[in-house]
Amino acid sequence: MNQMNTNANTELAKDYIAKRKIPQLFEALITGLMVHKPEDHIDFIIESLTRHKDGNQQLKWDTFIGRKGGMNNTLVPLKTSTNTNVTSPPPSLHTELTRPPKLDAIPTGKREERPKIEDQPPQSPIPDQLPQSPIPNQQQQQKVDDHQQQKLDDHQQQKVDDHQQQKLDDHQQQKVDDHQQQKLDDHQQQQVDDDQQQQLDDHQHIKTEEVDVKDLLKGKPIIFVGGGPGSGKGTQCEKMIEKYGFTHLSAGDLIRAATQDSTTEKGRYFNEAMSQGKLISTEDILGLLKDAIQERANEASGFLIDGFPRRVDQGIQFEQDVAPCDVLIYFDVPDEIMIERLTKRGETSGRIDDNQETIAKRLVTFHEQTTPILGHYGKQGKLITIDASREPDEIFADVSDALTGLMEQKQMNSDHNLSSEVIEKKPGLDKLKNTKIIFVVGGPGSGKGTQCERIVQKYGFTHLSTGDLLREAVQSKSERGEQLNALMKQGKLVPIEVVLDLLKENMIKNADKSKGFLIDGYPREIPQAKKFEELIAPCNLVLYVKASDDTMTKRLLHRGQTSGRVDDNEETIKQRLKTFHDQTFPVLDLYEKQGKLAEVNSELAPDDVFTEVRAVLDKVA
Repeated sequence: MNQMNTNANTELAKDYIAKRKIPQLFEALITGLMVHKPEDHIDFIIESLTRHKDGNQQLKWDTFIGRKGGMNNTLVPLKTSTNTNVTSPPPSLHTELTRPPKLDAIPTGKREERPKIEDQPPQSPIPDQLPQSPIPNQQQQQKVDDHQQQKLDDHQQQKVDDHQQQKLDDHQQQKVDDHQQQKLDDHQQQQVDDDQQQQLDDHQHIKTEEVDVKDLLKGKPIIFVGGGPGSGKGTQCEKMIEKYGFTHLSAGDLIRAATQDSTTEKGRYFNEAMSQGKLISTEDILGLLKDAIQERANEASGFLIDGFPRRVDQGIQFEQDVAPCDVLIYFDVPDEIMIERLTKRGETSGRIDDNQETIAKRLVTFHEQTTPILGHYGKQGKLITIDASREPDEIFADVSDALTGLMEQKQMNSDHNLSSEVIEKKPGLDKLKNTKIIFVVGGPGSGKGTQCERIVQKYGFTHLSTGDLLREAVQSKSERGEQLNALMKQGKLVPIEVVLDLLKENMIKNADKSKGFLIDGYPREIPQAKKFEELIAPCNLVLYVKASDDTMTKRLLHRGQTSGRVDDNEETIKQRLKTFHDQTFPVLDLYEKQGKLAEVNSELAPDDVFTEVRAVLDKVA
């Protein structure tokens, strides 16, 4: 009985798979992935399935490769002729041409060889085979021998003919296989060439007249909006629009709108790209954003850019080609809450990607793309992190606090036409009175850099590294940068006043949009600590990321295997650790006496270390 049920279930499963063309679906998806090689394969599969579900196109192996100019550019599968009037070839040739191609022309089995005529005993005539005749026995025997010899010759000739025919068939089949492979290679190469040429040629006619966008945006902030799927950033964008009159630009909406406008050359370009499953290039997205900003700049009070950038290079290119970003507002939500929200939405949305498995993959991709962006803007003091796990009104209260100061600063700059150089020269220390200032201390290899990145993402602090500030000053080629470069080439120490000036200028510049500052690499000595508090402001906390010398040494040696850094060797590491302890321990003792020192155990895994960091910062932030 169980066997019957099993067989029935198997048949039902086979029937289900066959009726819904599941094998063809997988074949089409795999072919599309192999041809296009998309950067985000999950998005490519989702978009392909959605387009196929919404359309009436018959599912074939090349469905997701794409078409151009209404003509099918893909290979047509070989078909067997159904013409019954065609004269059939000889049986042997017919058999050879219709059988599957062989990998080896040599038969796998051996035919039994007939013995040679000389080795066979004389045979009497067989009544059924030879007519009775009065010929002498010798002549009859000769006929038998001749007949057998002829059969043997025919057999050997047939083997030769079969072998030659097999070689001919294999050669013809190889030519067919080579021809098909060449057509597929040519097709794929042509598509790559077409894609590249298309981006060069078609991108030219979607460019609009160049306008100085920066002039149009004076006093109007450019705000990037970031957050994972289900973070609620859409709701917060609506609230910002209502309160501040911002113009909301979604990269996805702009692309969809462009594809629907088939009356323009630009619209036809995007429509063709989407229908072929191509990824829209960064240059084309920037063109859409730039056009939209130009069209709305006169009546807009500012712009919310949603869904862009997704990579650091996209953000850099936006600021080069369009305008500098003033701030990135990141709506931070734990993964479990986003999964819960999206799963609940999936109960009514009908979206095929609103299931837990797909959501989990989307979140992995999101974090991989977003973490570098948060670090990039965090170092510039342009990151505002908002806890978006709360009620919408609570979230927007924090958003309003952050944006009010930004809007006032933008308006003041516009009214007085102040340049960034003038702003840096303002005293402005009053802005730092209520700002949280945290010194981050840790030896080489302690992992403090990793923890700083997480603090920036979680709390919206601005991360200032004295080493980075000095390098940026040198690269600026300014008068101060040239002086610093000369000092470094001579091996001299940079004066403490110069380091403090760099810190002060960057803190004042970012004070309005930052929730606090992480000062990394400073102070290293007690005089530096006292000078900072005298010329800038007292610190609120010293966070000591503590690890043993053995642990730091192992980490640095492991890093040295791939970093190529000359100072990642055991002897140099030992000296660096000694210098660190000699300089830093007195500073730690100073702040411990003031009740401002907090230690976290950096021997643990990064996630566990950050748990300790959060326990400390939640009391201060």
